[in-house]
Amino acid sequence: DEVPLLKQLGARVRRRRQELGLTQSQLADQDLTKSSVSQIERGQMWPSLPTLHRLQMTTRKCTTVMA
Repeated sequence: DEVPLLKQLGARVRRRRQELGLTQSQLADQDLTKSSVSQIERGQMWPSLPTLHRLQMTTRKCTTVMA
Protein backbone atom coordinates (compact mmCIF):
# COMPACT_ATOMS: atom_id res chain seq x y z
CA ASP A 1 0.00 0.00 0.00
CA GLU A 2 1.40 3.39 -1.03
CA VAL A 3 -0.44 5.49 1.57
CA PRO A 4 1.80 4.65 4.58
CA LEU A 5 4.91 5.35 2.49
CA LEU A 6 3.48 8.67 1.29
CA LYS A 7 2.64 9.68 4.88
CA GLN A 8 6.12 8.67 6.07
CA LEU A 9 7.72 10.75 3.36
CA GLY A 10 5.54 13.72 4.27
CA ALA A 11 6.39 13.37 7.95
CA ARG A 12 10.12 13.33 7.15
CA VAL A 13 9.83 16.46 5.02
CA ARG A 14 7.90 18.24 7.80
CA ARG A 15 10.30 17.11 10.52
CA ARG A 16 13.34 18.29 8.55
CA ARG A 17 11.72 21.63 7.73
CA GLN A 18 10.88 22.17 11.39
CA GLU A 19 14.40 21.14 12.50
CA LEU A 20 15.74 23.91 10.28
CA GLY A 21 13.20 26.41 11.60
CA LEU A 22 11.71 27.00 8.16
CA THR A 23 8.09 27.78 7.35
CA GLN A 24 6.33 26.07 4.45
CA SER A 25 6.54 29.37 2.57
CA GLN A 26 10.30 29.50 3.08
CA LEU A 27 10.69 25.95 1.81
CA ALA A 28 8.54 26.67 -1.24
CA ASP A 29 10.13 28.23 -4.29
CA GLN A 30 9.13 29.44 -7.73
CA ASP A 31 8.33 25.88 -8.88
CA LEU A 32 6.87 24.56 -5.62
CA THR A 33 4.03 26.39 -3.92
CA LYS A 34 3.35 26.55 -0.19
CA SER A 35 0.18 24.57 -0.89
CA SER A 36 2.22 21.80 -2.54
CA VAL A 37 4.62 21.68 0.43
CA SER A 38 1.59 21.35 2.71
CA GLN A 39 0.10 18.54 0.60
CA ILE A 40 3.42 16.68 0.54
CA GLU A 41 3.79 17.01 4.32
CA ARG A 42 0.26 15.72 4.90
CA GLY A 43 0.84 12.74 2.63
CA GLN A 44 -1.69 13.89 0.07
CA MET A 45 0.62 14.38 -2.89
CA TRP A 46 3.56 12.45 -4.32
CA PRO A 47 6.37 14.87 -5.12
CA SER A 48 8.12 14.39 -8.43
CA LEU A 49 11.76 13.34 -8.42
CA PRO A 50 12.89 16.86 -9.40
CA THR A 51 10.82 18.24 -6.51
CA LEU A 52 12.37 15.78 -4.06
CA HIS A 53 15.79 16.77 -5.30
CA ARG A 54 15.00 20.48 -4.87
CA LEU A 55 13.73 19.86 -1.33
CA GLN A 56 16.89 17.92 -0.52
CA MET A 57 19.15 20.62 -1.94
CA THR A 58 17.25 23.37 -0.12
CA THR A 59 17.43 21.64 3.25
CA ARG A 60 21.09 20.75 2.71
CA LYS A 61 21.91 24.35 1.81
CA CYS A 62 20.15 25.59 4.95
CA THR A 63 22.13 23.15 7.05
CA THR A 64 25.40 24.39 5.55
CA VAL A 65 24.47 28.04 6.13
CA MET A 66 23.39 27.33 9.70
CA ALA A 67 26.51 25.29 10.60
